[in-house]
Amino acid sequence: MSGERVVIPSALRSKVLKELHVGHPGIVRMKKLARSYVYWPNIDGDCENMVRTCTNCQEAAKNPIKVPLKAWPSPTRVWQRVHVDFAGPLEGVYYLVVVDAFTTMSDSQLELLESSFESLVGADDDVEDMIADTPLVVPLENSSDGEDDDGEESGGSDSD
Repeated sequence: MSGERVVIPSALRSKVLKELHVGHPGIVRMKKLARSYVYWPNIDGDCENMVRTCTNCQEAAKNPIKVPLKAWPSPTRVWQRVHVDFAGPLEGVYYLVVVDAFTTMSDSQLELLESSFESLVGADDDVEDMIADTPLVVPLENSSDGEDDDGEESGGSDSD
């Protein structure tokens, strides 16, 4: 034994490789599994070779499961939906970039020293100034607060 791993003699390595490869775990998972229990010189190379020469593994790698893309609904007016992200660092400065989905116009007046939520909280007034002239509509998908997607009350009674 080597530490907590069993040292496998060369005569049994192909048998152990086949056992490690059951379920076609791929190179990374197979090497991790092997390193957890067994050892022999060049074990990583042998695991890589096993996966690379496995027809099933190669077919699965060529055709990963694809999740269909879901398109955003098209906005019908300016500033109805915005996309926000950080750009940078450019000369040590990050920029908050706001893009209007309707016009695709962008604004990046706000300069920050780091790209974090905390840096945005400190610049709250500046962020509001960038977009305050036009009201935003925030979709409330799957909301349970009695409002529908355009922010208006839906159903329910007014009695307490």
